[in-house]
Amino acid sequence: MTGSRKGLGALAFGIVLVLVLIIPPVAADTMIREDATNRIGEDYTSLGLGTPGYDGTAESCSANCLDQPSCNAATFVAWDQTCWLKEIVPPATAESGMTSFIRQKSSLAVTTTTGAAPTVSGTTPPVSGVPGGIKTPGFECVVAILGCLGVLVVRRSMR
Repeated sequence: MTGSRKGLGALAFGIVLVLVLIIPPVAADTMIREDATNRIGEDYTSLGLGTPGYDGTAESCSANCLDQPSCNAATFVAWDQTCWLKEIVPPATAESGMTSFIRQKSSLAVTTTTGAAPTVSGTTPPVSGVPGGIKTPGFECVVAILGCLGVLVVRRSMR
C-alpha cells in the first residue's frame, strides 16, 4: 500500500470515528405503566384475543402500542383482555382491573397550543392531536455518510 492510500484510509477512519462520537444514537421510545388506571376515550383501534401479534396481556398491549408510531397511549382491560390504542393521551382516572400505558418519547417532542409559542420537552407525548417527535440523526445518517465515504475511497483508488 502506498503512502497516499494509507493516509486516505486513516483519514476516512478518523472521519467515521468523529461522526460516530458526534452523532447521538436514537434511543428507543419506552412505555410508562399505570396500574389501576383507565384513560377513557380517544381510541383509534382495539385489539382482542385472536388479533395477530396480541396475546391478551398488558405487556402485549404495551408492545403493540410501542410498535405503532401513531400510538401514544394504551389501556388494557383485564376482564375481557382487550387493548385500546390511542393517538391522543386522554386524562387518567383510577379504575381497578385496568392498566394504562403512555409512550415516553426518547427524542425531543414539540407541543404547541393555539396562540402560544412552542414548548420543547423530552418526554411529552402529543396532546390534542398535535404530532410530536423530531428525530435526531441516527443509524440511517451514519450509514449514508459511510456510503459516501466508501464511494470517495473507491473513486480515489481508481485514479
